[in-house]
Amino acid sequence: MLEVAKSSYYEWLSKRSNKQLDILIEAIFIEHQERYGSTRIYHELKYRGIPCTRKIVAERMKLIGLTAKARRKFKVTTDSNHNRPVAPNLLEQNFTASSHNQKWVTDITHIHTQEGWLYLCVFIDLYSRAVIGLSMSKTLRATLVTDALLIAMFRRKLPQRVIVHSDRGSQPSFNKAL
Repeated sequence: MLEVAKSSYYEWLSKRSNKQLDILIEAIFIEHQERYGSTRIYHELKYRGIPCTRKIVAERMKLIGLTAKARRKFKVTTDSNHNRPVAPNLLEQNFTASSHNQKWVTDITHIHTQEGWLYLCVFIDLYSRAVIGLSMSKTLRATLVTDALLIAMFRRKLPQRVIVHSDRGSQPSFNKAL
């Protein structure tokens, strides 16, 4: 009737269904915070009654430029099982202070950035709950802590008799260096 070759009609039909499939794939991808890859999206489409194969989903995702974000691996930064000397716990879970520079707490954490891991050491005065010293580094070295402590000491004009509390672990790379 339209004088169009059957192959042209089926090609048009395929492009139309691919466009609809692309819209569904992208919607599921976004719905799951860009964490679903082709296998999970395939199963979700199958659950919704949309006929397709995992291979087609993978091809369509590649064509429209969808790549699932990898789950971040947990990174251990504290080794609590070590033979280094452990200072007594002077705070004994009492995290209150009646004046500045009585009790400081500190810890190290890691932050994943687009450029890799960034390590952060923070010192907080328990009286004001203010950050009084911090240091950041791309590497986990003892200078991370000593730099943050020096900043805290100078900002607080070298106070005397301050209790500094941290967890009882030790950083794995510190153990190797010490």
